[in-house]
Amino acid sequence: MNNEHKEILRRNRSAIIREIHDIKTIVYALEENGVITENMLEDIMAENTPTDKKRELLIILPRRGANAFDQFYEILVNNQEGSAADILKPELSKQRIATEKRNLAVVRRAQACTPLVVTSPTDDDDDDDLPEKWPDENLISETVIVKVCEESGWMYDRFIKSNSDSGKVYKHQSNPRGYALLINNEKFELARKNGCNLEDRDGTDIDQFTVDQLLDQLGYKVCIREDLTAEKMESTVNQFSQFDHSPYDSFVLFVLSHGESQSIYGVDGKLVQKDKIIGTFHGNDCPTLSGKPKLFFFQACQGQKVDLGAPIASVEPVSSSSGSEPDNVELSLKKMKDLNLNKTSAAVSRDDTVADVRKETSVPAGGDVFIASATIPDYLSWRNTKKGTWFIQAIVYIFQKFAHKDDISKLMTKVNRLVGRGRTNDGLMQVSTYESRLSKDFYFFPGLWLSSSETPAPPSNMQPTS
Repeated sequence: MNNEHKEILRRNRSAIIREIHDIKTIVYALEENGVITENMLEDIMAENTPTDKKRELLIILPRRGANAFDQFYEILVNNQEGSAADILKPELSKQRIATEKRNLAVVRRAQACTPLVVTSPTDDDDDDDLPEKWPDENLISETVIVKVCEESGWMYDRFIKSNSDSGKVYKHQSNPRGYALLINNEKFELARKNGCNLEDRDGTDIDQFTVDQLLDQLGYKVCIREDLTAEKMESTVNQFSQFDHSPYDSFVLFVLSHGESQSIYGVDGKLVQKDKIIGTFHGNDCPTLSGKPKLFFFQACQGQKVDLGAPIASVEPVSSSSGSEPDNVELSLKKMKDLNLNKTSAAVSRDDTVADVRKETSVPAGGDVFIASATIPDYLSWRNTKKGTWFIQAIVYIFQKFAHKDDISKLMTKVNRLVGRGRTNDGLMQVSTYESRLSKDFYFFPGLWLSSSETPAPPSNMQPTS
């Protein structure tokens, strides 16, 4: 392999690792084509995680023959790893996409002549690509790069048909997609003056920064509001519900704050019910969003309980060292007290972590809503004072990696799984949750656009910050 090709692999190692999805198929194809040896294949597949396998492959490839780079590119293209292939030879990107479109057209003509049922690709191995622990400082970055859909293939076909086919997928084609409101409450000095013991939410600035990037790359017009009282939170969401959302296909709201069960704290220590925030966007009160997906994400505690974890059900007896014995439970409870947790989840531990063919003429006023919360009712959520919250970190990581091919429910299932892998130094855990009132599949379709709309300016006191 010549030096130019070696340099391309070296300089773009992280991007290539991120863009390759099915590393097993790629490695076996390389061995079958003589690019790597059987022993090299075994060395690569012996690595523990898909990311480690990709790293080992990129260490081996530069030492292979003169044609290894070109063969690697062809194997990527032939195995639907076009985004990774484009990193190697960006000058061939348009040609590659055009070829894929022609091939897709041939497949569609063949499908029209046969009764063959073609199903969408499956992603049963996605979980193999999720971190084994969370948060993983080696994977968390303040730089967000959302993987985009290709202008060919199954997802592109679904995107094009979403406005007119069976009605099983929400139309999501406007540019921008819609407004995204991000409320971030960090400073709670006013609450403390009012006698409410709420600590400042150190680390939430990282959450705000990464969510802002994520939403921008998903195609939203992001408006950020910081440190709002309960009254101001209500007036802000009311203002957004009165905007003309007619040109747009969805709406997103993130709220980052302290909370109690089903309620969110303003910086003055007063509570706003989540149902009141969500209800502001019901179809009768916000008609220009009626029938369109409205996504709500709440990063906040829902109480004071901590999740001590539970053993996985087993047919084998659980040994006394599993932590199931009463004395071990008492020890865990003692550790919990030692954390000095208060009802705001702001306590710090040693690792800086604190706690749906027909045209519808009408739709349910309270429908087309998706609600995700950092934790279940009555429980704490965890925030690293330097890296942000487990929940928001997981959303950013999962969405940038999988939003180009997964619907919102599958994305959030992955988020739940990732958050559930988190542990504090004291072994405390967290489980995030979501509720869907959506009647169709919702995809973000990052990178795909069909229409472009001029965004009406928000009121002067609601100007977007990004």
